[in-house]
Order: sequence, then C-alpha cells, then structure tokens
Amino acid sequence: MRVWAVVLAVVLVGVPAPARAGFTGAGFVATALDSAAVKARDHHCSSSDVIGAGAAITGGGDDVFLTAVGPKADLSGVDTAAVEDQDGFAGQWRLYASVICGVAPVDRKVVTGQSALSSSSTQAATATCPGSSRVMSGGAVIVGGKAQVGLDDLRITADLKAVSVTAVEDEDGFGGGWRVVARAVCTATLSGLELVTATVPASSSMMKALGVRCPEGKHLQGMGAAITGGGGQARLTTIMAATDQGPAMLVTATEDGNGYGGSWTLAGQAVCAK
Repeated sequence: MRVWAVVLAVVLVGVPAPARAGFTGAGFVATALDSAAVKARDHHCSSSDVIGAGAAITGGGDDVFLTAVGPKADLSGVDTAAVEDQDGFAGQWRLYASVICGVAPVDRKVVTGQSALSSSSTQAATATCPGSSRVMSGGAVIVGGKAQVGLDDLRITADLKAVSVTAVEDEDGFGGGWRVVARAVCTATLSGLELVTATVPASSSMMKALGVRCPEGKHLQGMGAAITGGGGQARLTTIMAATDQGPAMLVTATEDGNGYGGSWTLAGQAVCAK
C-alpha cells in the first residue's frame, strides 16, 4: 500500500486539464494521518452543485476498507467512511474524500434502495432511476457490520438505469444485523451520458488497481466499481476522481490479511457526459 499511496498522491496533484461547460472541478480533503480505527470525511462544493463523490484509503495495508462512498442523500456533500477490520491495524492511515462539482441538471434527484436489516452473509440493494431518467452518479453505505462487512460492488448497470450495491461479511462472519444502502443520482436532461468500463484480468494478486478515462470532450460525473470473485476476502479501497479537473477515475481493491487463494477481477466504471 505504500507504493499505491505515492501513486495516488502524484495523481491528485497532476496538471489540471481545462474545465468544461457545466463542470467546475473536483475537490479533495483528507482525515488526519493516525491510527484511529474508524474514519469519516465530508466534503462539499463551495459555489456549485454536488455531482458525484468518491473516497480512497492510503496506508492501512490490507486491514482497512471502505464502508461508505458517494453523494449524501440530500446532495449537500459526500458520504465517505472507512474502518479497520476486526483485527485492527497498528500503523497510521488516512481517508480521502473527493467531490465532483458542477452545474447540476434541474431535474436531478436521488433515488435510494436498501436491503432488509438481517444477518445474511451477503446483502444487495438497488436504486433505480424512474421514467426516462438515467444514472449520473451513485453511492453505497453499509449500516452496521462492526468492521466485518466490506463493499464488494458499487455497480452501475450498463443501461445507466440503476445502481446496484453488494456487501459481504468477512470469512468468519458477523452475528448481528446489518444492511446495505444504494443511492442513484438521476437525470433525464444531461447531454451525452455514457458509461465507460475497464477490467483488470482475473488473477490471485493481493491488490488490484486500474484507471478509467472518459472519451475526449466529456467529463466525469460519477463512478462505480465491482469485484468478481474474492469470496468476501477482497474489499474496495478506492473509488475516486483522479485529478481536480481531469476526466479520469481510479479504483483499487485489496485482499484481507489472510489472502485469497483463488482468482478475482476488479472493474472500474466512469459515468461521462458533455
């Protein structure tokens, strides 16, 4: 994770690209670098609207994972949270929050879906945009789980109609109740919406990372990520815009401390628009 922390720091301060109409940029803030077991960070747009949001963990090795990422339900800021696993982490780590800002479509609205509160080892929730509207960004929140439940998917469907979120208990399970919440930020009026997806080939690598870039002339609106395989032992650790003005995003995922013997894949998704 030390190498990835350096890469992330370099990307975040990369040379900005020119801003595009309706897009005012992305902002980044971070928690303190310390050994607190649970961290959360809010961020907001100072003079424009919240379009999308992301989060990233630096440090933490294979012992820290995301439990919330995406815009708040009222679009006033971002929901980002991360937690050390049940074994804890003795070192220092930091949680970044990113917010994508711009002039929002007038019909922008948030749709929420959630799973039932239960002790099921895997839970999923879907938020579907109504009528002709489509997803411009999305988010996920785990409620409960006490450091034993991690995000597996924040997946935007290929037709941009829904956000599907999956979370999985760790290998020794969690006896209490928990739920997962999916959020979709929807619009029917944003020009040129499209979903760009990239995937890391299947392997048993301990950590996986990739970037996804919007086509020329389009800018980033929202982000998604999905782990396939992993058996509940691979968790999302980054879903975030790559620079303050650029059209790209980053995704990382890491196996837990015990590792995973099989192969798994990681996909990143960028929602792009003119």
